[in-house]
Amino acid sequence: MTVEIRPARSGDLPAVQAVARTAWYAAHEAIVGEENVEQFLTEYYSHDALTERLDADGPFLVADEPDVVGFAVAGPAEEPSTFVLDRIYVHPDRWGEGIGGRLLRTVERRAEDRDGERVRLGVIAENDRAVGFYEAAGYERVGEYNDERIGTTVYRYERRL
Repeated sequence: MTVEIRPARSGDLPAVQAVARTAWYAAHEAIVGEENVEQFLTEYYSHDALTERLDADGPFLVADEPDVVGFAVAGPAEEPSTFVLDRIYVHPDRWGEGIGGRLLRTVERRAEDRDGERVRLGVIAENDRAVGFYEAAGYERVGEYNDERIGTTVYRYERRL
């Protein structure tokens, strides 16, 4: 079946929550622990939080075939011409199929359509899979910071469009 990348709709939110839960546990539990995973899921993936992002000024995309298997959320940064990729996750059963890359390229095109010149994002430093994904996509590490909420280093990446 072909995966369609399309704007998210309110009816997609339960599926986005399910993908987020599965992907967060697979990608982050060993690094930040179950308590921090649950905290992030509660804070950033509640129905209200996702609805707010759905209504925000930036793409909220899903990969659909016909079930949601991945999603990406981005928006403009405070500085002009910069977009922030807030999150991109694909169900772990679908990792390595190119779905994340398609979501990422779609976010980049949406940023370019709005005169964006760069996309910025953060990655948990110990998440080797994500670090490799973004570096292979042409993102350059431009800094790092300590995320005190989860007690780990986060790499800051950027890519000029």
